[in-house]
Amino acid sequence: ALAAGNDAILQALKQQQSIQVRESALSRLEGSARILQNSQSLAAAGDFPKARGVLRGGAMKSFRSDITEAADILAIDRPAFATTEGRAAVQALQEYDNALRKVKQEGDESEWPDAGRAASATLFTCIQVLQE
Repeated sequence: ALAAGNDAILQALKQQQSIQVRESALSRLEGSARILQNSQSLAAAGDFPKARGVLRGGAMKSFRSDITEAADILAIDRPAFATTEGRAAVQALQEYDNALRKVKQEGDESEWPDAGRAASATLFTCIQVLQE
C-alpha cells in the first residue's frame, strides 16, 4: 500500500511539473506574440529600424528554442508539431525579419505587412496548439 501511495505521489508531481513546463513555454510564446505585435505597430508607423530591433531582441531571441521546447512538450499528443506548426512559425518569423531588412536595404515596403500577418497567424496557431 505504501508503494502504491508513493507511486501516486510521484505521478502527481510529474503531472504538476508537466503543467508548469507547458505553462512556462506558453508564457514565452505569448511574450513573443506581444513583441511581434509591437514590432508590427512600429513598422506601421514607419519606424522600420526600431521594428526590426524590437523583433530581434527580447523574447524573440529564444523563439526557436521555445518552439523546440513546445515540440518536445507536444511530442506524444502532436508528434508532427515540430515539422508543421512549429516550422511554419519559425519560417514566417524569418520572412517577416527579411521583409523588414528589405525595407532598410532597398526601400521596398511591399512585403512586410503580409509577412507580419503570416508571422502572427502561425505564432498564434502554435499558442493555440499548446493551450489544447
